Amino acid sequence: MRGVAGRLTGALVASLLAALMVLGGSLMLNLSHHLVSQAVVEAGGVARQTARLGSSRGVRGQKLSLNDPGMVSAATGRPGLFLQTSQRGRIIQRSPNLGTAALPLAPPLPRVLKWGGLPLWGTFIPTAFVHRLPVAYARVPVVQRGQVIGFVEAGVSLAPALTSVNTVGRGLLRVGAAVLAITSFLSAAFVYRTFGRVRRLNRMIGQIDSAQDLAQRVSVRGPRDEVRELAQVFNHMLTRLEKSFEGQQLITAQASHQLRTPLATAIGYAAMLRHWGQSDPDLVAEGVDAIHEQLERLQRTIDVVLRLAELDQQAPRTVSATPLSKFLETWRLHSPASIRLGGDPRVMVALDPEMMAEVLNILTDNALSHAGPRASITIGWRVDSKDWALIIFQDDGPGFAADLLPHLFQPFVKDARSSGTGLGLALARALVERQGGRIAADGAAMRGARILISLSLIS
Repeated sequence: MRGVAGRLTGALVASLLAALMVLGGSLMLNLSHHLVSQAVVEAGGVARQTARLGSSRGVRGQKLSLNDPGMVSAATGRPGLFLQTSQRGRIIQRSPNLGTAALPLAPPLPRVLKWGGLPLWGTFIPTAFVHRLPVAYARVPVVQRGQVIGFVEAGVSLAPALTSVNTVGRGLLRVGAAVLAITSFLSAAFVYRTFGRVRRLNRMIGQIDSAQDLAQRVSVRGPRDEVRELAQVFNHMLTRLEKSFEGQQLITAQASHQLRTPLATAIGYAAMLRHWGQSDPDLVAEGVDAIHEQLERLQRTIDVVLRLAELDQQAPRTVSATPLSKFLETWRLHSPASIRLGGDPRVMVALDPEMMAEVLNILTDNALSHAGPRASITIGWRVDSKDWALIIFQDDGPGFAADLLPHLFQPFVKDARSSGTGLGLALARALVERQGGRIAADGAAMRGARILISLSLIS
């Protein structure tokens, strides 16, 4: 987990570093482009203005010769501005700040300006070097009577621009380093704190290593994020596992009693037959019938227990949209009982036909067992709400005892007078729930048993 937190922190820091480099580089390039462009414009403007002084028209009627000191007077007091005049490949005069240096007597050559060995974007400009320093260079002809009599060369030092770029660059490096350090620390603290909750969750989960620990729950404190959702999902899974395990324990405990009773009875009759059965034919017939009855009861119990275990392991079945009236009409044709149907023929529900038929067969067998073979059974249905359809199964038998109603659909719960296994309604509930439905018993019925089944309504 710490490895994941470290990798995530590294990714955040690398992303931040890349963002700072892009932003800082963009600022540096745009700044250098702006400053150098200003120097180029200034050099060209000074060269053109000076060339006009020596042209035929002059400036305000004043015309100077190439060797007149006024031609380079614009550079006076400006150490970063260099001027010179030339004629036929030789320098006529130059501004004092040039000293022994000279500007090129050739058309300017564009070059890329560099800062610390790195080329600066947007600086492919006419460049010359004065005293080993780069200058923005411009060369403009001096024209008299249509003839070029010489040139004015002007240079504007790029040292201030490079100094500004250097100052801003160093400032950006310091600020970027500080921002990167602070943000990296905060990112690392946030990531490790978040993953710390995951590590605590992992430790809590690791402590649950047996069925006796299923009652524990992991902490869901903290912000409402994915970690808290994971804890809630895990707690929900623990709740389902705990209920399932408790149900299995209950079934195992009760099944052991239900299985021992017919086995013990069958063994008792078998022992009786072994000792006295050879001399009494009537005793043999009685013993064989009793053993057969107990074995059939044992088989029914085992079959239902295995069916419940199978359903407990299955995921909810895929249900299909089914016309309820058509399904019930088809099922009634194969039922041994006399059943009346009544309900809205337009109701469509989501059900599994095989499972739903098994549920109705269990309820019908119960009705015939308790109300007799001539039991009157009615099945009605209606729309109960915008999401549910309600099926009402009603017989005219003795109904359910009031004290059994809260536990009616639990395994092995049955009336004391019943000879069944007490597993039928538990199996019916499991079958209905696997279809996404609900089942309940109505204790308000005046006579007979009344079972309510809710299924998803298909509109």
